[in-house]
Amino acid sequence: MTLPGGEIFREQQLVLSPFDNDLTHRFFASKLFMGAQALTQHGLMQSDPLLIRAEQKLIDQAEKLVVLVDSSKFTGRGSLILCPLSRIDIVVTDDGISETATALLRDAGVELMIVPRWRNRSAA
Repeated sequence: MTLPGGEIFREQQLVLSPFDNDLTHRFFASKLFMGAQALTQHGLMQSDPLLIRAEQKLIDQAEKLVVLVDSSKFTGRGSLILCPLSRIDIVVTDDGISETATALLRDAGVELMIVPRWRNRSAA
């Protein structure tokens, strides 16, 4: 594990460097997997500016962005745009996604992967 230097933000579980030439500029990923507070017509949303700052650095260094969100994230709201829909390559979500959200992603050229929701069969 490599830990970059910087300021520790315990609540967000982040270490952020105040410098533009920190370790993340040497980082490269063919695929970056991430979640979000919401996914709207404006793009991937978060509400914490510190998360935005950290995640934008990683997004900039990734070839493909894969977003993992459950279907409730399409009705949620965030106050800050992390990135526009055009930056997202693939969204993986559950089969509760609405037709409206499906059309939103399709129209933006985002690949959509739908997986069945987990159901606890032993509780039935």
